[in-house]
Amino acid sequence: MAKHGRGSAKVEAILKKELAGGSFSVGQYLPGVRELGRKHGVSPETVRRALKHLETEHWVTTHARHGFKVTGQANDPHRAAPFAYVCGDQPDDSWGGIVGVRLAALNVAANHRGWSTLGVPAAQRSAKAVIDQLLASRVSGVILDASDEKLHAAVQKLGIPAVMADTWISGSRFDAVIQDNFGGAMQAVAYLVERGHSRIAWVGTAAGIQGLERWAGVMAGLRRFNLFMPADFMVSSDDGPGIRALLSRPDRPSGVVAPWASAASTVLHAGMELGLRPGSDLEVVGWCPEEFYSQTRDMLPPGHMIPQIVWSIRDMAEACIARLAERRAHPDLHTIRLNVETRLRMPDDNQEGASA
Repeated sequence: MAKHGRGSAKVEAILKKELAGGSFSVGQYLPGVRELGRKHGVSPETVRRALKHLETEHWVTTHARHGFKVTGQANDPHRAAPFAYVCGDQPDDSWGGIVGVRLAALNVAANHRGWSTLGVPAAQRSAKAVIDQLLASRVSGVILDASDEKLHAAVQKLGIPAVMADTWISGSRFDAVIQDNFGGAMQAVAYLVERGHSRIAWVGTAAGIQGLERWAGVMAGLRRFNLFMPADFMVSSDDGPGIRALLSRPDRPSGVVAPWASAASTVLHAGMELGLRPGSDLEVVGWCPEEFYSQTRDMLPPGHMIPQIVWSIRDMAEACIARLAERRAHPDLHTIRLNVETRLRMPDDNQEGASA
């Protein structure tokens, strides 16, 4: 590291104050060393030493032929710079359902650190519009709940610390916190096999990272027990006629992994309409956040709660904030992916009685 004398220390203190005050935006290049030298009455070399020291503290980064670029470290969350929750499924500021609960959980986890939160809807908006809002709000970090690769690339260019929530993109340089989709699906299969089912079907989608990993977990779970799923036992969750046809065939499945609340509801309703008795003729395992477990009974036939793979929105929020704090303190950490625990939850007597 370059020697840090009195003159460069003074310039560094002035620049830190300007950076913290928003005189330069994240992603913006600072004026050249000669210009800064004239402004502060010191030599270009003194300015260069100050900037190099700022670089060691991650306030700026060096870019060949461009100079020193401001990083997200300049936006201090303890000085009212919020972190942003950017949600690709949110078209406006209504924040309902799972994303609303997630935003609230992130807010609680952030408040424990003295941070504030900003919800940024990204659905039906261009990457530029989202980035402009992040810059205008001087955010200190980003929780990115979106699969738009253009948006990911734009956030990465900013240099703001970011963590992906409940999504993952192969090759991304962002940390990710996501449900243990693979492990949860394996648990669902294990439960059905232990209950004596050997003809097990899949009703869902293989779209998106959740779908792909859950499908892979089901295939791995079947392989573990030397079972095989025929191609025609895999039906899309939005294919109502296909689900009825699956449950009507002579060699129909007796167990179904339907790893979305709506898919499980569709299967259970279709089976009962065909005269199948839930739990004996047909056993379904669903999937939902822990915080929404009791609400799924409104989607199911009265009195027929089912086993579900659950995960905690709160745990995911706390893990996202913790990793964001680590990333801010140590920008050079290796990229990691954290899996939030998924587990099989069985209906309890109180919940079944309440839904009857």
